[in-house]
Amino acid sequence: MRGPFALLFLAAVADEACAQGSSKVERIEIVEAGIYRAETSGIEQAPGTATRQRNILSETRLLQPTTRVEAKLGVHFGMRYRVVGTPNLATIKLVSVTQYPAPGLKNPKSDKPQTRGEHSLFATIGQTNYRGYMFEHEWEMVAGTWTLELWDGQRKLASQTFTVVKP
Repeated sequence: MRGPFALLFLAAVADEACAQGSSKVERIEIVEAGIYRAETSGIEQAPGTATRQRNILSETRLLQPTTRVEAKLGVHFGMRYRVVGTPNLATIKLVSVTQYPAPGLKNPKSDKPQTRGEHSLFATIGQTNYRGYMFEHEWEMVAGTWTLELWDGQRKLASQTFTVVKP
Protein backbone atom coordinates (compact mmCIF):
# COMPACT_ATOMS: atom_id res chain seq x y z
CA MET A 1 0.00 0.00 0.00
CA ARG A 2 1.61 3.22 -1.19
CA GLY A 3 0.78 6.81 -1.83
CA PRO A 4 -2.23 8.78 -0.61
CA PHE A 5 -4.27 5.68 0.38
CA ALA A 6 -1.52 4.48 2.69
CA LEU A 7 -1.36 7.91 4.33
CA LEU A 8 -5.15 8.00 4.76
CA PHE A 9 -5.10 4.51 6.28
CA LEU A 10 -2.29 5.40 8.70
CA ALA A 11 -4.05 8.65 9.67
CA ALA A 12 -7.31 6.80 10.35
CA VAL A 13 -5.56 4.16 12.49
CA ALA A 14 -3.67 6.86 14.42
CA ASP A 15 -6.88 8.86 15.01
CA GLU A 16 -8.68 5.76 16.30
CA ALA A 17 -5.82 4.84 18.63
CA CYS A 18 -5.71 8.39 20.00
CA ALA A 19 -9.49 8.46 20.51
CA GLN A 20 -9.48 5.21 22.48
CA GLY A 21 -6.80 6.46 24.87
CA SER A 22 -7.97 10.05 25.10
CA SER A 23 -11.07 9.64 27.28
CA LYS A 24 -10.98 11.90 30.32
CA VAL A 25 -13.22 11.32 33.32
CA GLU A 26 -13.78 14.45 35.39
CA ARG A 27 -16.24 13.13 37.96
CA ILE A 28 -19.25 10.91 38.61
CA GLU A 29 -22.60 12.31 39.68
CA ILE A 30 -25.00 10.02 41.56
CA VAL A 31 -28.43 10.55 40.00
CA GLU A 32 -30.54 8.35 42.30
CA ALA A 33 -30.22 5.55 44.84
CA GLY A 34 -32.66 3.00 46.19
CA ILE A 35 -34.44 -0.29 45.61
CA TYR A 36 -34.60 -1.42 41.97
CA ARG A 37 -36.11 -4.04 39.74
CA ALA A 38 -34.04 -5.33 36.83
CA GLU A 39 -33.89 -8.18 34.36
CA THR A 40 -30.79 -10.38 34.38
CA SER A 41 -29.65 -10.66 30.77
CA GLY A 42 -26.40 -12.49 31.47
CA ILE A 43 -23.86 -13.57 34.07
CA GLU A 44 -20.14 -12.80 34.09
CA GLN A 45 -17.39 -14.34 36.20
CA ALA A 46 -16.15 -11.91 38.88
CA PRO A 47 -13.61 -13.73 41.08
CA GLY A 48 -12.98 -10.62 43.21
CA THR A 49 -16.52 -10.67 44.60
CA ALA A 50 -18.07 -12.79 47.37
CA THR A 51 -20.38 -14.62 44.93
CA ARG A 52 -17.62 -14.99 42.28
CA GLN A 53 -19.97 -13.65 39.59
CA ARG A 54 -21.88 -10.56 38.56
CA ASN A 55 -25.18 -10.19 36.80
CA ILE A 56 -25.49 -8.23 33.55
CA LEU A 57 -28.74 -6.27 33.89
CA SER A 58 -31.27 -4.67 31.60
CA GLU A 59 -34.53 -2.77 32.09
CA THR A 60 -33.40 -1.38 35.46
CA ARG A 61 -36.20 0.58 37.18
CA LEU A 62 -36.20 2.46 40.48
CA LEU A 63 -38.98 1.16 42.72
CA GLN A 64 -38.26 3.21 45.85
CA PRO A 65 -35.72 5.98 46.49
CA THR A 66 -34.05 5.05 49.79
CA THR A 67 -30.75 4.13 51.41
CA ARG A 68 -32.43 1.76 53.91
CA VAL A 69 -32.60 -1.79 52.57
CA GLU A 70 -34.31 -4.85 54.07
CA ALA A 71 -32.16 -7.98 53.85
CA LYS A 72 -34.44 -10.30 51.87
CA LEU A 73 -33.73 -12.70 49.03
CA GLY A 74 -34.30 -11.01 45.68
CA VAL A 75 -33.96 -7.44 46.99
CA HIS A 76 -31.95 -5.37 44.55
CA PHE A 77 -30.43 -2.04 45.66
CA GLY A 78 -28.05 0.37 44.01
CA MET A 79 -27.55 3.69 42.27
CA ARG A 80 -27.80 5.32 38.89
CA TYR A 81 -24.88 7.58 38.04
CA ARG A 82 -23.61 9.78 35.25
CA VAL A 83 -19.98 9.92 34.21
CA VAL A 84 -18.90 13.48 33.38
CA GLY A 85 -15.99 13.71 30.98
CA THR A 86 -14.93 13.70 27.35
CA PRO A 87 -15.57 12.67 24.70
CA ASN A 88 -19.32 12.30 25.14
CA LEU A 89 -20.60 8.71 24.64
CA ALA A 90 -17.13 7.18 25.00
CA THR A 91 -17.03 3.83 26.79
CA ILE A 92 -14.73 3.76 29.80
CA LYS A 93 -13.61 1.05 32.19
CA LEU A 94 -14.17 1.60 35.92
CA VAL A 95 -13.55 -0.52 38.99
CA SER A 96 -16.60 -1.23 41.10
CA VAL A 97 -15.93 -1.85 44.79
CA THR A 98 -18.46 -3.07 47.35
CA GLN A 99 -17.50 -2.64 51.00
CA TYR A 100 -19.40 -5.27 52.99
CA PRO A 101 -20.25 -4.72 56.67
CA ALA A 102 -18.31 -6.55 59.41
CA PRO A 103 -17.78 -9.43 59.80
CA GLY A 104 -18.03 -9.65 55.98
CA LEU A 105 -19.76 -12.12 53.70
CA LYS A 106 -18.97 -15.79 54.24
CA ASN A 107 -19.49 -17.71 51.02
CA PRO A 108 -19.74 -21.42 51.96
CA LYS A 109 -17.26 -22.13 49.12
CA SER A 110 -14.63 -19.87 50.72
CA ASP A 111 -12.32 -20.30 53.70
CA LYS A 112 -12.86 -16.90 55.31
CA PRO A 113 -15.28 -13.96 55.25
CA GLN A 114 -14.79 -11.33 52.56
CA THR A 115 -15.09 -7.66 53.58
CA ARG A 116 -14.69 -6.22 50.09
CA GLY A 117 -15.72 -7.18 46.57
CA GLU A 118 -14.22 -5.76 43.38
CA HIS A 119 -14.77 -6.12 39.64
CA SER A 120 -14.39 -4.10 36.45
CA LEU A 121 -17.33 -2.62 34.60
CA PHE A 122 -17.87 -0.42 31.59
CA ALA A 123 -19.77 2.87 31.63
CA THR A 124 -20.62 5.48 29.01
CA ILE A 125 -19.62 9.12 29.41
CA GLY A 126 -22.64 11.44 29.40
CA GLN A 127 -25.24 8.72 29.88
CA THR A 128 -26.94 7.32 32.96
CA ASN A 129 -25.35 4.05 34.09
CA TYR A 130 -26.29 1.66 36.89
CA ARG A 131 -24.43 -0.12 39.70
CA GLY A 132 -26.19 -2.32 42.22
CA TYR A 133 -26.31 -5.44 44.36
CA MET A 134 -28.95 -8.16 44.68
CA PHE A 135 -29.33 -10.61 47.55
CA GLU A 136 -29.32 -14.07 45.96
CA HIS A 137 -28.13 -16.23 48.90
CA GLU A 138 -28.94 -16.33 52.61
CA TRP A 139 -25.26 -15.89 53.53
CA GLU A 140 -25.10 -12.51 51.71
CA MET A 141 -27.72 -10.83 53.86
CA VAL A 142 -25.47 -9.19 56.45
CA ALA A 143 -26.99 -6.22 58.29
CA GLY A 144 -24.94 -3.04 58.52
CA THR A 145 -23.44 -0.40 56.27
CA TRP A 146 -22.84 -1.41 52.65
CA THR A 147 -20.89 0.99 50.43
CA LEU A 148 -20.85 0.94 46.64
CA GLU A 149 -17.84 2.76 45.15
CA LEU A 150 -16.68 3.56 41.62
CA TRP A 151 -12.99 4.06 40.89
CA ASP A 152 -10.99 5.27 37.92
CA GLY A 153 -7.49 4.00 38.58
CA GLN A 154 -6.46 5.36 41.99
CA ARG A 155 -9.28 7.94 42.08
CA LYS A 156 -12.49 7.18 43.95
CA LEU A 157 -15.14 9.00 41.93
CA ALA A 158 -18.37 7.95 43.66
CA SER A 159 -19.48 6.42 46.94
CA GLN A 160 -23.01 5.54 48.04
CA THR A 161 -23.82 3.94 51.39
CA PHE A 162 -26.86 1.81 52.25
CA THR A 163 -28.01 0.61 55.64
CA VAL A 164 -29.08 -3.02 55.38
CA VAL A 165 -31.45 -4.12 58.14
CA LYS A 166 -33.02 -7.44 59.08
CA PRO A 167 -36.77 -7.48 58.28
